[in-house]
Amino acid sequence: MTKQDQFTKYDQEHPEVYRYLLTLCRNVKERGFTRYAISPLVELVRWHFRIERGENEFKIQNDFKPWYARKIATENPEFSDFFTFRPIRSN
Repeated sequence: MTKQDQFTKYDQEHPEVYRYLLTLCRNVKERGFTRYAISPLVELVRWHFRIERGENEFKIQNDFKPWYARKIATENPEFSDFFTFRPIRSN
């Protein structure tokens, strides 16, 4: 299974992660940022689900960060220039 396949499966099984990331992106943008990095947002997702919600078994791979950034930018035109993209290394 490729990383993209793994991401797609994870995203389908955990739609709440995408929704929360999108909320964080909107919060950052509302505070005047025109560009931001996905990494600190994913760390906030980890904090939210593990600490605030007490989901001790929650995990998200670092490899999914670029896939989430691309999904956010693709599905939400207001974020099309929010992230800087580099080529994704395959598997």
